[in-house]
Amino acid sequence: MKKRIAIALALLLVLFSGMTDVSASGGWIWLNGDTATLYNTLKEAVKASQDGDIIRVKGDFDYASMQASVPGGRTLVIAGDTKVTGADKQSGITLQSGAALRCENGAGLTM
Repeated sequence: MKKRIAIALALLLVLFSGMTDVSASGGWIWLNGDTATLYNTLKEAVKASQDGDIIRVKGDFDYASMQASVPGGRTLVIAGDTKVTGADKQSGITLQSGAALRCENGAGLTM
């Protein structure tokens, strides 16, 4: 039993050790539950996504890294407190018809 717990903890450590800040501002962007592949911008994640995918974000971003149009069939999930800052406040996230936005576990989005 102890060996199974040790293996499970080791796997969790490996999984979460791969979660590093990839954007210039220190946020995380990933698809579905795949934290092994992180994206530098929301636009990159949208491009890699498919219909039915969940795009997850958390952390601090500049406006340039969050400029994207999320197509229908995708859900943008704020997986942890997320703040978007910077000088270019004229552009940001656009949700196309059929796209969804939600926050998990009490997280908030500030732009």
